[in-house]
Amino acid sequence: MEMKNNSQVFFSAFIHMKIDNNDYVDAFSNPSTGGRASPLPSLRHNRRFAKLDLLLAMLQSSNTFKVYSLQIRMQQELVIGLAIDFRVNDLQLWRTKLIGSCTSPKCNNQGPNWMEVGRLMLGLRFPYFLVSVIIRRKPTQLQNQEHRRKRRKERERERVKTRRWQKRRTTTTTTTTTITTTTSLCQRRPLHHFLCHLGQRRVPFFRRQEQLHQLEYCISSNPAWYEAVVLAFQHYVVMLGTIVLIASTLVPRMGGDHGDKARVIQSLLFMSGVNTLVQTLLGTRLPTVMGPSFAFIIPVLSIINDYSDRTFSSEHQRFMYTMRTIQGSLIVSSFINIVIGFSRIWGNFTRFFSPVVIVPVVCVVGLGLFMRGFPLLANCVEIGLPMLILLVLSQQYLKRIVPFGHIFLERYALLLCIGIVWAFAAVLTVSGAYNNVSELTKQSCRIDRSFLLSSAPWIKIPYPFQWGAPIFRASHVFGMMGAALVSSAESTGTFFAAARLAGATPPPAHVLSRSIGLQGIGLLLDGIFGTVVGTTASVENVGLLGLTHIGSRRVVQISTAFMIFFSIFGKFGAFFASIPLPIFAAIYCVLFGIVAAVGISFIQFANSNSMRNLYILGLSLFLGISIPQYFVMTNAARNGPFNTQAGWFNDILNTFFSSPPTVAMIVGTVLDNTLDPYTVDERGLPWWRPYQNRKGDGRSDEFYTLPLRMHGYLPSRFL
Repeated sequence: MEMKNNSQVFFSAFIHMKIDNNDYVDAFSNPSTGGRASPLPSLRHNRRFAKLDLLLAMLQSSNTFKVYSLQIRMQQELVIGLAIDFRVNDLQLWRTKLIGSCTSPKCNNQGPNWMEVGRLMLGLRFPYFLVSVIIRRKPTQLQNQEHRRKRRKERERERVKTRRWQKRRTTTTTTTTTITTTTSLCQRRPLHHFLCHLGQRRVPFFRRQEQLHQLEYCISSNPAWYEAVVLAFQHYVVMLGTIVLIASTLVPRMGGDHGDKARVIQSLLFMSGVNTLVQTLLGTRLPTVMGPSFAFIIPVLSIINDYSDRTFSSEHQRFMYTMRTIQGSLIVSSFINIVIGFSRIWGNFTRFFSPVVIVPVVCVVGLGLFMRGFPLLANCVEIGLPMLILLVLSQQYLKRIVPFGHIFLERYALLLCIGIVWAFAAVLTVSGAYNNVSELTKQSCRIDRSFLLSSAPWIKIPYPFQWGAPIFRASHVFGMMGAALVSSAESTGTFFAAARLAGATPPPAHVLSRSIGLQGIGLLLDGIFGTVVGTTASVENVGLLGLTHIGSRRVVQISTAFMIFFSIFGKFGAFFASIPLPIFAAIYCVLFGIVAAVGISFIQFANSNSMRNLYILGLSLFLGISIPQYFVMTNAARNGPFNTQAGWFNDILNTFFSSPPTVAMIVGTVLDNTLDPYTVDERGLPWWRPYQNRKGDGRSDEFYTLPLRMHGYLPSRFL
């Protein structure tokens, strides 16, 4: 390779140093400064980098080469990398000083082979770190092609080895004799023999990621306004299913008619919009929709049963009296969340969490709602199952087959599938396919069985105490207090899943306290405006963040406009509320599964090979699903496992142990903090603890700081 002596050749060097965690530097040079590195004040203010400053000064003052660019990066293992690009002005001087004369036949008296320059290593030792400079020349196009060809051959050889090993492993585990032989060999050979062979296996290695890289928009980034509006409407449609399901379940038992059900849906929609706006602005500031909670079903059913034996002049009067009692119970129980939130009790409790506890809590937030999945879908299989299959095919497979429609299908396939299956259900309804079926099938499959379009008012604004003056009874208030605590536990697990899917850091303790306190204020407003249940963080809307890969806070805030608008203009809201529930159940099968999978991803921050951690995870997950299922089945048969003379005591315990996140949180926290609690590294506490402090991680301020500098005007104990 013939080159002139006065030519400039670019090289690169990489320097590894062991430093402290606080010595983080991120500096770039300015290419417009004549090729020299820009000043680094952060380096010079640190005495540990005095020798490095001297090295950089020597490099820049040398006539042999000049520093062209500089970049310093901090790695996870406290290793800093210094990448230096420099150019050689005098090639002959460079050869003389670093390589010397070339004796290889490849040189042909034209100097050294520059392909071998990349193997040159210079070791420069300093008191605080070891500097290794690797000098390489930018390869030509032919050299790049040759390198890629070699890499392809190496990868192919590795794949062949892997297939042979898998085939050999499958063969050795198919017959009993082979298994016996393998066991005897394991007994004879020492343990280090197998450890050495395991260490030589080349398997894919995935580094842990604090943020999901597949997100199109994270919490603080916003899509275009027209995309944001469509995505916000999608959030509104998804949360509508839970509201219709709760109203359809409770209002007929309370004695209400179709008009009462429409008014209850309007009130739930209105308060969901208000509470969502409050949480996204002043609470956690995560993209979470605050929707009605199933945790309040047990105390509400207790109130309904208490009034079932009373005599009223009409069923509508019984409905009004029950609603007023629910109002009073919600108002009093809201102070539980206000106290534990703004007094920081809840935040201090969450400091006992670790990744080992977060995994089962977030998992059962999704898995614990399995009864709202396929069991609800099975009420009308001919509608629900096509919706599930069509959603999976269009949102996952079709977007890979049709590249130009990838973005559209990924973000809006849910609305497209709802429209197609809803139209199919309308055709079946009009054609008379459900004329001679059971009443349950008609309610699940027909689009005109909700009677909301005919009974909903055109315009009606929900107002405080619209059902009358609230009624306060101690026995009902205590049961509702238990539901308020359960809703706090469910919201906490949902917040951690939302932070993961929105590209944010885990919410710190003071943010969780602030959000639970504001959730208590929202519960107070629910009682004042007369909703049938309290609110909590919507799990299905968090799953929608992962389905669309869009975790923008702005999208969820825009969705509150749809909630408030359709709660006031009842006819328009009733049109979308007439979507059959099996369609929503098919959507929930996907969304709840995504939330459960997000919970599993937290195990990467703890030691997944620790038997202690596996024991805690397994027991918490199993009991978090098994115990609530037993309580739900018992509540359906009678008044629950706790059936004492004190009804309020029964309601509290039955509500507590019917909630999967609450059971998993209690079991996981107790086991993790009592079973070898000093295994800090195995529990993942070195990664977890910085996020629990207000100043532990600088990125938390970007995600959770209040808007408009409001934190400067509020006492710190309320932030």
